[in-house]
Parts: sequence; structure tokens; C-alpha cells
Amino acid sequence: ALPVERFQYLVRRLGMRCLTPAELEALENESA
Repeated sequence: ALPVERFQYLVRRLGMRCLTPAELEALENESA
């Protein structure tokens, strides 16, 4: 799982748009 701070940073960088479960999984894979 992503650290909350990193997740929030990524969400802000993406422009606060809604993320789909697939996108969240992709973000977790990138951080692995």
C-alpha cells in the first residue's frame, strides 16, 4: 500500500480528479 502522504501528493499532482481502482492499483505498482 502507498504511504498516505505519497498518495495525497500523487492525487494533487493528478489535479484532484477521481481515481479508478485500476489507476490506484497502477500507482501502487509504480511505488513498489
